[in-house]
Amino acid sequence: MRKAEAEWRKVGRRLSTRLLLRACDRVGADAWLQGRPRIVNEGRIDIGARFRFSAEPVLSHLLAEHGGSIEIGDDVSIGHGSGVAARGSIRIGNGSRFGAFLLAMDTDYHVPGNSQAAAEVNPIRIGTNVRVGNRVTILRGSVIGDGATVLDGSVVTGVVPPGVRVSGVPARVTHGGQREHLHEPVALRVQRVAQQAFRLAELPPLTTTRGKLEAWDSLGSLSLLLALEEEFGVVLGEDQMRDVQTLLEASSVISAARSVS
Repeated sequence: MRKAEAEWRKVGRRLSTRLLLRACDRVGADAWLQGRPRIVNEGRIDIGARFRFSAEPVLSHLLAEHGGSIEIGDDVSIGHGSGVAARGSIRIGNGSRFGAFLLAMDTDYHVPGNSQAAAEVNPIRIGTNVRVGNRVTILRGSVIGDGATVLDGSVVTGVVPPGVRVSGVPARVTHGGQREHLHEPVALRVQRVAQQAFRLAELPPLTTTRGKLEAWDSLGSLSLLLALEEEFGVVLGEDQMRDVQTLLEASSVISAARSVS
């Protein structure tokens, strides 16, 4: 009798899940919902196999606004109280896990008809096997590399390299993650820092000049300087970075500062 009841519960859950996700364009096999999340699809929502999504005890939602798309890979789970909202594009890779109260938005506002919001849309890309803790916010334009870990309460803005641990507001590589890269050449570490500071999807070449990167303005230069100081544990004067025109020159400045310290 108990076995029969368990089977009926499974059937009921399958039917309920199918009903609640009926607005999605594609749902892979063996999706499972806890509670009744809100699904609004005015664009495209594509969900892979074995998706796990909780809306208990706090409601969660997926929102693809007009023309927006949400792509979720296989074996992805998202905790309760979470919101994923796309006006442009949000992509989540296979095997990624998210804690409760996740907030991921590819624009700063998600109010239908809000013309102020329409101009500021940047896609979010989350790799495979990413681990994200509770109460994490992922802002527009963010890229999280494969195998990265985002600790509780962090705000992600920019690029998180593959395989590192980040935390804080804004999220930065933890000391444990920095030690993993101490063996790398200075130039490569400068490239990684620039990628995160300028919110680039790929490592910029060492020959990259200021004129080639729109984000490398006066404010971007200050952000790069502060990020380099934190990465290498050195103190750089603004005058040292003022004449730097390429990332290769920035690497030389770092090497010189480390030899003095």
